[in-house]
Amino acid sequence: MAKDTNKKGTSAMEGYTRKTYIVNEDLSNKIDAISYWDRASIKDVVFDMQSNFVKAWEKKNGPLKPIPGKK
Repeated sequence: MAKDTNKKGTSAMEGYTRKTYIVNEDLSNKIDAISYWDRASIKDVVFDMQSNFVKAWEKKNGPLKPIPGKK
């Protein structure tokens, strides 16, 4: 069986997966500053951003449909 490298380091975090993204440098610096000033982890700040974006998108467009053929 192939090893799922997206789960590496997330074994204690049920329902999470590891992803890698390219981020605009200015935006990245602002995320770092928000994390610092809010005394929150970058992971938590990014999670909040992603959650709020998806909620706003679904409010505007309706519930997301699964991608065909993807688990």
